[in-house]
Amino acid sequence: MIEQHPLASSLTDSDRVFLQHLAETYNPTYQQMRILIEQSIDLTLWRQSPIEELWDEKAGGQLT
Repeated sequence: MIEQHPLASSLTDSDRVFLQHLAETYNPTYQQMRILIEQSIDLTLWRQSPIEELWDEKAGGQLT
């Protein structure tokens, strides 16, 4: 799913692994995954914490 997005090659390796885990765990739509990929890239460009550190698993668990 991640590889389908044109910006996926811009992800860091750790972001790619984390987002792949999310994709396998929650089975998001293409649009949801697109948003996560773009947010991950933005966080890297802005020199912020990676999405994995900001992810709240308790809130994410409610998505299933």
